[in-house]
Amino acid sequence: MTMHGANSNWAKLRPDEVHEIRRAYDAAIANGEGVYATIRKLGAEYGMAPNTIYYIGKRRTWRSLGEDNESANGTEGT
Repeated sequence: MTMHGANSNWAKLRPDEVHEIRRAYDAAIANGEGVYATIRKLGAEYGMAPNTIYYIGKRRTWRSLGEDNESANGTEGT
């Protein structure tokens, strides 16, 4: 059985860190900030490559966590 997310021996982030990254990514988009600057800043903060942060923000990785309370596509509460 393949382990996902924090259960994987290869995981470098905890679920709460993934949620923080997603919130920061979503806030950068919503506020019209420089998304790429935010990605680079978060990558440096967490010791991850910018493309890894991008994939977390776009929900391409860590899908096992599901959606945050603040949905990326603006459909919260539906």
